[in-house]
Amino acid sequence: MERPESAAAIGRFATDEGDMELAINVLGVREDGAWCAIALEMSLRGYGETFQEALNELTQAMEAQVSFAVQHDNLDQIFIPAEPHYFRLYADMKREALKRKLSNLKQSGLPDYRVGDIPLPMPKAGEFTYAAA
Repeated sequence: MERPESAAAIGRFATDEGDMELAINVLGVREDGAWCAIALEMSLRGYGETFQEALNELTQAMEAQVSFAVQHDNLDQIFIPAEPHYFRLYADMKREALKRKLSNLKQSGLPDYRVGDIPLPMPKAGEFTYAAA
């Protein structure tokens, strides 16, 4: 296996130049037949009958929170972590998914959970998204 020349060749990292896309860890949990997608670093949730619906609702909530924080010049409102047990569950599910992938096992053993990340939405200057009241 050929190794990359630097860590920057492996993934995306924040640098002085800054152009890195920030990602938010997402934990999907299915309970009572409905999905909840949780943005761990933002303590936001989206709900839906399918995981994709929950993820779409979560993305809209993230966009609204980022826009509101930028509009009110209070960026600390963006990063409000979820409860610690969600981070532990995320780590456990990600570890299980990695084990399954490395063992060539089907991912179907985790039907009630999803783990991944989505980009943090970045509003353009002068452009804000308002959440419906």
